[in-house]
Amino acid sequence: PAIKQAVLAACDELDGVKDGIIGNPSQCHFDPQVLLCKHGDELNCLTQPQIHTLKMLYAGAKNDQGVQLSSGFSMGDETGWKDWIIGTDPLQSYGVRYVYNYVRYMVANPTINLLTADPDELLRESTAKNAANLDATNPDLSRFAARGGKLILFQGWDDPAIPPGNTIYYFESVKKQMGAENVASFLRLYMVPGMEHCGLGPGANSLGQYGGQTAAGPNLHYS
Repeated sequence: PAIKQAVLAACDELDGVKDGIIGNPSQCHFDPQVLLCKHGDELNCLTQPQIHTLKMLYAGAKNDQGVQLSSGFSMGDETGWKDWIIGTDPLQSYGVRYVYNYVRYMVANPTINLLTADPDELLRESTAKNAANLDATNPDLSRFAARGGKLILFQGWDDPAIPPGNTIYYFESVKKQMGAENVASFLRLYMVPGMEHCGLGPGANSLGQYGGQTAAGPNLHYS
């Protein structure tokens, strides 16, 4: 909560409205260093190692050559990180559990220790074994478009499961591959302020997904 409060104090009003939501987190340049504890570890501040970890979460993953592999998580809804990112211990967040079991059963072996393994070597092994069948990063959607396909992409800016920048990167790669004017005829991307993973979050998040009512209809409850 202390992180979220500090981030909102710095960036909430960038869109001209103070509403507890950052309209475009990519424009927020909050520096976590301002949260450094002055009198020991307390709930309203962070230790230097915690600040280092937070900066890594915001910055995203790079490989051993410094190449960006994934964008970071957005600023503004850090309390929503509890289940997906933080977890109750280093191996109990949803995200880590997915990675852990994928690595154990589809990349390496069931006895591997993720906390001591070389992430760059695991990525290279994963790419060699599974990228052809599992990756969905091909920017050439020409066959889809030629058959009259129309595609709407949407993602919450506060998604704690899939870093929002990854979806933006894919959308931009399709435009680069096929041309912006051509892409505009069949593809749209909507980034939803304050929405978490496919729904929930502090912002408007009921878009008719899951076959439910939109925000204009009755309240939608789902698990």
